[in-house]
Amino acid sequence: MKFSKNLFFKEKKIELKLSNLVYKKNNLFIFGFPQIANFSKINKYNIKKEYKNISGYFLILLINKNSIELYTDIVSNYRVYFMFDKNKLSIFDDNHLQNYSKKSILERNYFNFFKEKNYTPGDKTFFKNIYKFQPSTHYYFDQKLQIKKKILFPNLKNQPNIKKCKTKIKEYFQNIINKIQNEKIVLLFSGGLDSYFLYKTLKENKIKFRCAYFYTHPASYETEKNLQKVKLICKNDKKILDLVKINLKDFQSTQNFIKKKLVFNYHFSLLFYKGIEYLKKKYGKDILIISGQSCDSILSFGPSQNTIPNFFARYLINYPFSVFSKLIPHILNLKFKLKLTNPKNLKEFYSSFFKSFYYYPLNYPSNFKKYSFFRGLFKDIKFINNRYSKLMFLKCYGFLQGPDNMVMIKSANYHKINKIFLPFASYEFISIILKYYNFQKDVFFPKYILKSLCKEYDKFEKRKIKFDIYLAPIDLKMKNNYIKYLKKNYEIEN
Repeated sequence: MKFSKNLFFKEKKIELKLSNLVYKKNNLFIFGFPQIANFSKINKYNIKKEYKNISGYFLILLINKNSIELYTDIVSNYRVYFMFDKNKLSIFDDNHLQNYSKKSILERNYFNFFKEKNYTPGDKTFFKNIYKFQPSTHYYFDQKLQIKKKILFPNLKNQPNIKKCKTKIKEYFQNIINKIQNEKIVLLFSGGLDSYFLYKTLKENKIKFRCAYFYTHPASYETEKNLQKVKLICKNDKKILDLVKINLKDFQSTQNFIKKKLVFNYHFSLLFYKGIEYLKKKYGKDILIISGQSCDSILSFGPSQNTIPNFFARYLINYPFSVFSKLIPHILNLKFKLKLTNPKNLKEFYSSFFKSFYYYPLNYPSNFKKYSFFRGLFKDIKFINNRYSKLMFLKCYGFLQGPDNMVMIKSANYHKINKIFLPFASYEFISIILKYYNFQKDVFFPKYILKSLCKEYDKFEKRKIKFDIYLAPIDLKMKNNYIKYLKKNYEIEN
């Protein structure tokens, strides 16, 4: 349901243009696809408490007599923007972005960040006068349109406990599955450990669901590597599996989708855009799509593969100032032909973690030079005491509110499917991990907690795969086309 409203506070105006309104009670409005036991329990007096119990992607809007308040989900998966223009504040989503950005100028520094990282950080966009509502934050606009914000991110002490961690994860997933058990569920089953855990959890809780696997023609390494595994698992369990073949030549419509819906979050969108289009044609728009996206970033801060480069990255994240960490940049410089260097102190470490080089929290040559950005960021997170809570906030504030999540949610929304659920990207799951997960053990045994919960995962047959191409060259071509489009249609500041 669309939502449009104009508010007037004396000589000031607030213009609201949002989509997918799912709940309304008096002056309280909730958007997106939130998962909560009882909407009616939420009111303006207990939002901050109830906020922690909501999964899914959402935005909460509270309209008061002389102010408005907004609450964003933990990774801002419900993407909303705001813009000031004289005596007017405009709040809008991607459906209205083009109208507001027509006369905008590309801010060179954040445009450089986007070109390097495929997303824009925190509350920034690369348009000079347009901002994002940042993750896990309470915003307050008074009658003078002055803005106040308070970060709601969990500040928790990490006390590793594998038994408690497993128990709490099971409880969390059983709870959220109870909320979706009556939905028509399609699991995006990639064959990786994250999606297999979701597959197993749905199956063990006797939830009806279908699986979908997207692969390409010509055959690509990225989509062939788990194809046989997925077929075998679904065949053994007599589970419905949709094998969706996507022609790599059919990328023009995807380029248009990126220009409209992934403006600040470039991603190789062809698989999800065309794959979800197929699911809608077959099952209709009233389906619930579930994905294991975000799990890698939450459990291992990104580098989760059992490879030497990923081990180096995990080691640097957990032991940035050790003797061995000082040797790693010299090894990597031989490969990348760059001048990667170790951070000199804790603040520099957090900065290098935030804008990491292939997950390596190292200093590297960059065109992004916005020291004021990091000053503001460190001021915002001063209240977060625990090191891992700080790192998790930085991951959510940066990469996790970026392209990997956006491409799934926006692809579904573009095809009029609003029910898309990323259960790992929730306040409760992230809190469980921050409390009980052993991040140091993860260095040597990445995602060990899921492997412990899915002991049978490795028994599934692994065959040698045949493929024709890698997707990286096509991906690079599409990104370059998008960068050219932006430069052609918008002026870059001097």
